[in-house]
Amino acid sequence: PEITKFCTDWYREFYRMVDGEDPYKGLKEKSNETALTLVKTLKIKTLRDAIAACIIGNKIDYGATLIGNYDLQLLKKDMQSISSLPLHIYETAIMQHKLREGSKVLYLVDNCGEVIFDGLLIQLISKIVGKENVYIMAKEEPMLNDATVEDLENLGFNDYGKIVSTGSNCFGLHAEDVSEECKQLLREADLIIAKGQAYLE
Repeated sequence: PEITKFCTDWYREFYRMVDGEDPYKGLKEKSNETALTLVKTLKIKTLRDAIAACIIGNKIDYGATLIGNYDLQLLKKDMQSISSLPLHIYETAIMQHKLREGSKVLYLVDNCGEVIFDGLLIQLISKIVGKENVYIMAKEEPMLNDATVEDLENLGFNDYGKIVSTGSNCFGLHAEDVSEECKQLLREADLIIAKGQAYLE
């Protein structure tokens, strides 16, 4: 948690220096446009396929600069491996069991572009548990290429569930940063799906 808190403070200072402008805005829009074009060509037949698409989409991360910025031109080729993608940890049965119970699901999204593929999985989840039981959480304000509440609204994610905010733009979820609504949902959700390294940290 100390890592994500330090990075949050560091990047907030950076945003202050550029007068709060979103330097990733164009890249976020391009990522979403590329993903939206590609997602129409995918044949998602199973829950596993949807999960694989979400995992591949996770490559669209412009904060992981030590690895190198992802080339969007590779996305079409990478998505061709959906059915053969090896999943070394495959605990979907646990998730399916929770979903069959009609659980309250909280889905924390990560990056723009990636979020388009998350939509495939969220749609399947909302069909199982009902749209009224799905909460899709994003950042309140811009941070790198992470999806914000505004991004989700513009992409029509309210068709799949209720869009909610962390109340912050922090990496991860820090008690002193996030909203009371965010904390309440974390306590009440039966199943939490959290995308991204910062949530793990």
